Amino acid sequence: LPAAAAGPEPGAEPAGGAGGMAGRTVRVVGIPTDIPPERVADKLTIHFLRARNGGGEIADITLVAGSPACALVTFEEAGVAQRVLEVENHVLLVGGKTYPLTVTAHAAELSPDEIFVRVCMVIDYGRLLDGKTLLRSLRRRYGAVQFSFDPKETLCTVKGPFTELQAFGRELLRSQHAGEAPPEGVTGTSASQQGPRSPLPEPRVEKQPRPGQVHEGGSEPPLHRDPVDGEAVEQLEDFSLVMDADIYLYMQKFCSDKYQRVLQQHQVDVVDVSSDGIAVLYLQASSKSTGNISSVVQARLALLCLYQQLEASLRKEKVSKGELSSDMRSQRALLGDLQKLCPLLLCHEDERHLYLIGNLVDVSQAKQYIQDGSTGRRATAGLRLPDTSLAPYTAALPGGEARLGTSEPTVGPSPQD
Repeated sequence: LPAAAAGPEPGAEPAGGAGGMAGRTVRVVGIPTDIPPERVADKLTIHFLRARNGGGEIADITLVAGSPACALVTFEEAGVAQRVLEVENHVLLVGGKTYPLTVTAHAAELSPDEIFVRVCMVIDYGRLLDGKTLLRSLRRRYGAVQFSFDPKETLCTVKGPFTELQAFGRELLRSQHAGEAPPEGVTGTSASQQGPRSPLPEPRVEKQPRPGQVHEGGSEPPLHRDPVDGEAVEQLEDFSLVMDADIYLYMQKFCSDKYQRVLQQHQVDVVDVSSDGIAVLYLQASSKSTGNISSVVQARLALLCLYQQLEASLRKEKVSKGELSSDMRSQRALLGDLQKLCPLLLCHEDERHLYLIGNLVDVSQAKQYIQDGSTGRRATAGLRLPDTSLAPYTAALPGGEARLGTSEPTVGPSPQD
């Protein structure tokens, strides 16, 4: 990643451009400033994932230092951002303290390269010390800049993106003032960061999301958290992973061997906290670990892969208890029947609903069994397990192979296996 000093000033648009984030980003003021930024990012992630706050899938969270400090939250869909803006009161609860939040639409700022689409300048290298050699040396390191030497005069025309030519121009002048060509092996971006600051921000290169990333440094840089890719996290002692609580329960019940194998292989401990349908897993190196931070990163990636496989293949349905018998003993008997009928189905309940989590076949079959009971047509013998004609489809779902003769849910190998 570029040095923090090369990032946007407080309040500037995070990497990704105005077009990519238009309508999907909100500005949040009132965030805590007395706790670590990574914890603030975790709390904001949970707050804006919750449906009661109008939230949904988050693409990016950037914490911007300044007065006042704020956060830029970018959602996967513009409709989610609109719902969040329509919620009247946003209150963040951290450690027993409440922080009223002010949420407004974020006006994106254009990057210099979006304004100055293409820049051209002509250099008289005859006025430079060993100018042609110097330009050829720079050309090897600025791939986005086009060089065209005039065969009749000591002129060279260069064309390229504005920020790239900015960096190139500074390095050219600095090398000339030093009386020598720039050292080999220095990239254009790194060289530009060694010169005086430009009044315009340098471009930032960042990865696209998929859960959390935090980076810090310098005076008043943005503290960026990217929820899609957690591999580039700076040296933190623990990491977090946000999951749907029901899928996490399913993972623990039916994929416990796979889950525990990841933790043991990478010597990682997990503390999980569940609230309002969301589970947050905090990963940190175990006491037996050698302390290599990469093992925590690899464990997080493996657990994320396992979660995504389950998320893609599981289905969740809720059944109102008004459709069931009011007798508690009958309800308990029903849960027992469902577990016998669909061994790989997760069932749990609250005061108003019964929840069914499993593959498409199991959930559909369980709902049919419940509906038949409510109409007096229940006949367990009438519901059959899928035959071989459903094998290709069923085997692709968690638990599909168990239906056809194996004993565990089918989950594809993680990157670590």
